[in-house]
Amino acid sequence: YQKAIGFVQKALELQEDENVLARLYTEIGANYKLIGDFGKSLDYQEQAIRLLEGSEDKKALAIAYFEKGSTLLSLKREGEDLIFLKKAHQLFAALKDYPNQVNCYKEIATSYSQFSAVSSQKGLLDSAVVYYEKAMTVVEKNLPLENPYIASLLLDYGTALASLQKFEAAATAIDKGDALVVKYYDAKSKEVFVANGAKAELLKVQGKYDQALSFYQQQII
Repeated sequence: YQKAIGFVQKALELQEDENVLARLYTEIGANYKLIGDFGKSLDYQEQAIRLLEGSEDKKALAIAYFEKGSTLLSLKREGEDLIFLKKAHQLFAALKDYPNQVNCYKEIATSYSQFSAVSSQKGLLDSAVVYYEKAMTVVEKNLPLENPYIASLLLDYGTALASLQKFEAAATAIDKGDALVVKYYDAKSKEVFVANGAKAELLKVQGKYDQALSFYQQQII
């Protein structure tokens, strides 16, 4: 990611077009977020937003809002994160009505998933489930169901349902997510780790501690 940041920063020196500059700022901010430097990430995202808020490039502005909201969520700055995630969602939702715009359904679903994470952090599990269901509705209507992106969404949804003791629905969601993980990801990937964690959490809230422990142990291995 550091190398990617270096290449994009060099590209900045060659650009005068504000829209292109803004997209590059967003890209640099995203890379800083990936390496955990959230301060620099926010600095670049805010520069991108300043350039884009008066432009016609609504797709780029939506992405910049989303990236900033996601960074604020990582920092647990509750309230601030939702402001930007909601702005992103509103733009993405508007863009989907135009056939000549880039497909934004995945980003819309991701925004709902981010809302769910915020609700979970606040202990609002019912709200978290509602937002996951909205995300799943977007996905089921507009994206192929056999794709790896849905795996993490299903696992998170199942974990939220388990917390509400909706065990049958939780097991269904987690099993579907796990099947996609097995199909699309390597055995040592982080997605397998997440799937094992989801299965363990479901068993734990059901009081099946020995079985839950076996999945937690797989995470350690």
